[in-house]
Amino acid sequence: MTWLRLTSAVLVGLFVLLAISTVNSQSAPSCSSMNVNVAEQTLDGPIQQIVWVNSTDTVVEAIFVLTQARTVYRSANHGKTFTAQSAALHDITKIVQSANPKILYFIGTNALWTTEDQGEHYANIHTSLRILNIAAHPTQPTWALGYAETAKCTDSSRSGYCHYDLYLTQNTGITWTLVATYVYRDQFGWGDAGKDNVAEKNVYWISYNAKDIDQRVLDPYNLQFQRTRDLFHTIDYKREHSLAFKFYQRALLLAQLIPNGGDVDLALYASLDAGDTFVHCDFPSAFKEYGYTIVDLTEGAAFVNVAHDAQGLYGTTYESDSKMEKFSVSLQHVKRQARSGRADFKRIKGLEGIYMANQLDVNDDDPTNDDARGYSLVSFDKGGRWEKLSPPATDLNNQPPCDGCSLNLLGFDASHRGTKAFYSRNNAPGVIVASGVVGKWLLDRPDEVNTFMSYDAGMSWTEAAKGEHIYEINNFGGLILMAKTFEAAKDIRFSWNQGASFTACKAANTPFEVVDIVSAPSATDLVFLVYGFRGTQTVIFQVDFSNYGARQCSDTDYENWSPSDVRGDQCLMGQRITYLRRKAGTECFNPVTHQYPLPNAVPCVCKREDFMCDYCFEPSPLDQNVCLRSPVCGDKQAFAPPADCKTTYMKTKGYRLIPGNKCLAKDSGEYAKLMPEEAPCPGTPTGKGGGGGGGGLTGAAVFGIVLLTLFAVCAICVAGTFLLYRFVPAVHDAVEPHLPTAATAESLFAMLPKRRTPDSSGQDYTVLTVGSEPQSLLDDDAGGDDSVFGDAQPTSTKAKGKNKSTSFLDDDENMF
Repeated sequence: MTWLRLTSAVLVGLFVLLAISTVNSQSAPSCSSMNVNVAEQTLDGPIQQIVWVNSTDTVVEAIFVLTQARTVYRSANHGKTFTAQSAALHDITKIVQSANPKILYFIGTNALWTTEDQGEHYANIHTSLRILNIAAHPTQPTWALGYAETAKCTDSSRSGYCHYDLYLTQNTGITWTLVATYVYRDQFGWGDAGKDNVAEKNVYWISYNAKDIDQRVLDPYNLQFQRTRDLFHTIDYKREHSLAFKFYQRALLLAQLIPNGGDVDLALYASLDAGDTFVHCDFPSAFKEYGYTIVDLTEGAAFVNVAHDAQGLYGTTYESDSKMEKFSVSLQHVKRQARSGRADFKRIKGLEGIYMANQLDVNDDDPTNDDARGYSLVSFDKGGRWEKLSPPATDLNNQPPCDGCSLNLLGFDASHRGTKAFYSRNNAPGVIVASGVVGKWLLDRPDEVNTFMSYDAGMSWTEAAKGEHIYEINNFGGLILMAKTFEAAKDIRFSWNQGASFTACKAANTPFEVVDIVSAPSATDLVFLVYGFRGTQTVIFQVDFSNYGARQCSDTDYENWSPSDVRGDQCLMGQRITYLRRKAGTECFNPVTHQYPLPNAVPCVCKREDFMCDYCFEPSPLDQNVCLRSPVCGDKQAFAPPADCKTTYMKTKGYRLIPGNKCLAKDSGEYAKLMPEEAPCPGTPTGKGGGGGGGGLTGAAVFGIVLLTLFAVCAICVAGTFLLYRFVPAVHDAVEPHLPTAATAESLFAMLPKRRTPDSSGQDYTVLTVGSEPQSLLDDDAGGDDSVFGDAQPTSTKAKGKNKSTSFLDDDENMF
């Protein structure tokens, strides 16, 4: 018996060893064996900032890495090796680039350094200022604004008061001049000074009108927005009660508090002339506005996500007209992060008019809870129509999707794991990488999340890898690198053929957990930086495909491609655009200096898809092609003429041409059918009228008389009918069975889809309460959170309560 047990144990042991040997033999080959060069280095702490310094758009001269240990590392060989700059730079908190790629600022806790040769040499700027942030001028490389605090802010024993001031330098920080005091929370900037006809000496800032007081106790209600166009010699514009602003190509958006009795409301204003004039951004909703996220400003219109509830966990995304004055509903109940304000609504880069978003189920009992059901949508006409994402025909195991299922992708709430929401690059048209699930709803469950790719701008998808991954796109979309999240591993996966297939290779002998994968901003070369943790150590890898052996692309490796919607229509945004790009599945590389020709655009005749619902209208729940009067528009007048109406105005039919659309009106029946029609202003003659100085009724007067006559006749008829119904029993008995009851009226409204209204959460929508402050003015793409609202609250002077830290401004990928 003992012999049998021993024999069994030996056999089991041999089997285990054989299994281990088999697994090891199936592990990925080393990256070096595939001519993928990997260089590893350890840093002294988690990475806080990476700055790529280019001498041209494509040539990287230096890379700076700032760690949370406040150490700066520099690489002059595309990240292969990094050298700590500790001998020259100490206790650095931020790196700022100037208009000249050779000039950078290194902000320390109590010091400032600059370089004018990309880090070959450094200059210690001897200043007593405690500079917290710097805004470099867009075109003048030696000009900059410095945001500094007084000593009292960090040392209570110091004399004076704590406040934050703005300084100007015109000689790369050698000397600084005080230009503004009591400046609010990093709210300052040049705009596009020196570009787009904006004055070169243009500056914007928001500050308190105060002195001899601690700035930290001041009420944000007393802030004012200011502008100078001559470097602070004069102030040519002021606007009271302003909280935050954002500038992009002469478009200026400004959040402002508006007095409302003893309380305040939040409102958004826009300027298209760099701040000379402003218009109120009119959102077609009767609900209170608690916060704004500017999700896009790039195609002649603004997409703004508005939080209509104090929690800010979902919002409505509106699209503006070309004046950024009248907004229309693009998508309701867009998933939103309360803390940062980031909304799951994003433009697909490199293309026009294609957007993706995550929407919460409007019929869910509570769409604000963390487990609320949602799904992913795509629009090919700039938010006019939305469709669910088509799932892959089969997964990697050749299994078809479930019946009635769609592809649902993770949004910004998964960004802390490295997931990049709806990820695309400008020079890779049509290529999208994302993590998500195939199902009826969007569920963020790690064991169910996989990684997906689209090569046709979201019209169709394939499963690229099992499990959730971190990813990056390079070399014009042809080279893609990814690594798994949630687990320490040795392997990375790459694709040389636009994601048609992926190959795994072993990047390290010891497992490590990836935090992110990045590449140069140009996304043209063959080098990636991968960084993460191995235990408590921070590691960074250069992954270089320069020697991989792929051939350079030739003319036969390219194709003409035109994006289309889910119906196969290639006329998007009024034109058929053809791009030249690499063929799917082709394994070759583009040199970093490669330039694609400009896309070819052919206008199309206007059709229904070129229009969206106008202000105070929204798509019918039964047919997206039909625009109906919005029930949440309150007492706003969709058909009202403008306040300055003189003779005629354009009266809406419920539709408007999508801003930026370039369709041809000629020979288009839809254009004449849907475009607004000319109507006379109230009180003006409809005809040309006769001569002479005599009397005669105007057309408006005749119309009024006819209207009054008809009203009188109708009133008599109604009164007579009521008297017959009330006093003649035969008439009463005949009419009574046909009158609607409360029950029938309720069933009639039940046919409409349920609509989540903010007041159903129990919030009071007449008061901006403490803790219900605006949260985010701007959201770009993915990344950090710049909190400038801090602990202050825009409250009425009578409000009392404990302050709550929130973010009012969130810049992510510096899109603007």
